[in-house]
Amino acid sequence: MEILTNIIFWPLWLVEFGGVCWWIKSELKYKFLKTNIFSWMCFGYLFLVLGIKTVLKWHLISLVMILLPGIPPLLYLMIMWAIINAMAKNKNKEKTT
Repeated sequence: MEILTNIIFWPLWLVEFGGVCWWIKSELKYKFLKTNIFSWMCFGYLFLVLGIKTVLKWHLISLVMILLPGIPPLLYLMIMWAIINAMAKNKNKEKTT
């Protein structure tokens, strides 16, 4: 079970870490605005999850914690793919008639 959670956990953690780093970097380039506290909370959350996985060895809990923030974007991408796919099929049907 630990190997399976590692295969799923690390790519997701790295993607979310990259996203949060990009988010913070894009906020820091505007000197006249304060950075959003939520972005720093997300940054801390990722390291909390990393600590739970590495120090406490709670692999399943850390996997669930890293999966939860990724569900809404995944659902959004799946819905957008279904819409684009349906539009493409509809366009192909129009061409054949």
